[in-house]
Amino acid sequence: MYLEKKWFCLFFCLLFSGYTIAQHQHEGLEKEILKIISYNSYFDKELTPGFIITVVEGNTTSYFPYGSVNKETADSLSAKDIFEIGSCTKPFTALTVIDAVEKGKFLLTDKVNSFLPSAYQNPSLADLSVEDLLLHRYPFPKRPSNFGLKEKETNNPYKYYTKEDLLRYYSKLSDLKLEEKSSYSHINYALLEVILEQIYQKNFGQILEEAIFRPSLMEQSFIASTTKDITQGYNKKGYKSKPWSYSAFSGSEGMKTSSEDLSKFFEHLFYNKEWPLKDPIKIQLSKKVESIYNDQFYTGYGWQIINQKKAHDIYAMTGATDGHSTFIAFVPETATAVIILSNSSSGTRDLGMSILRMINYNWKRKNAK
Repeated sequence: MYLEKKWFCLFFCLLFSGYTIAQHQHEGLEKEILKIISYNSYFDKELTPGFIITVVEGNTTSYFPYGSVNKETADSLSAKDIFEIGSCTKPFTALTVIDAVEKGKFLLTDKVNSFLPSAYQNPSLADLSVEDLLLHRYPFPKRPSNFGLKEKETNNPYKYYTKEDLLRYYSKLSDLKLEEKSSYSHINYALLEVILEQIYQKNFGQILEEAIFRPSLMEQSFIASTTKDITQGYNKKGYKSKPWSYSAFSGSEGMKTSSEDLSKFFEHLFYNKEWPLKDPIKIQLSKKVESIYNDQFYTGYGWQIINQKKAHDIYAMTGATDGHSTFIAFVPETATAVIILSNSSSGTRDLGMSILRMINYNWKRKNAK
């Protein structure tokens, strides 16, 4: 699908406005990204008012804004604009769990029932462990079966579903057994949120702030805030949407952040040897199990992993809410990452992976020094 001439010109102008916000520019990178968007991407550009691409290569980061911050203005997105990232919350929740384990708070082998009030403990799930939740090893449905009863607003599905609803649902589950291969569910990470709050006796937003955001200098990231504005989003029909609210499931879906903050996270991961999360992230990236989907896809601690066999594994995650979509993927060995934050739930489909492939020279890039 080719860009119409007006979109091509608009993108070209806005792309170069990105020079004012880029920390560094890779020579020729913007031209290669423009080629991919123009000739090799297939997302619906009419339903996607704007998005911002972040490319991290080691300690060098570039930002490329496309389109506009909303439909009413021609202003381009900035690296500080805040987006909902949906399921891309899960890797940060997983890292918080591993960090807590490293601090001696509990073990990955501890049973989930041991963290719950006796009224909600489930004898049928006596063997379910914290690690099983991280790796989606039990075949939970994607959402609880009683979820729809609390879905009073179709465009804000999580608002009225409480932790008590979740635990009541959990306590009555039966016939779930450990599987050899993982199957994806939001329930796992909602339960991990409950466990973390029980351990730390703090709300999940405070826990993430202290464990992840503060040590990573992620000043625009949060779970809930009354002072920080979230970028206007648009749903799949092109109408304005409102940010989602959470009574439970923040650990699965609830993080808000910016391109700048996510780039800081990866800069720490790739090059900061003094980063407090250096050891937990090594553990996070050390585990993978086969998934039920196909033999190329694996599940790790919060990340989905693409096994390329003759090339390095790709760690990736996507997320979407009613008005935003997110793509995050990286290759640890080559110290490369691509992040795309969009103000439309329609997303940018294969664009992010195409850019990651390009900066890794069609997966032939050597290890970073």
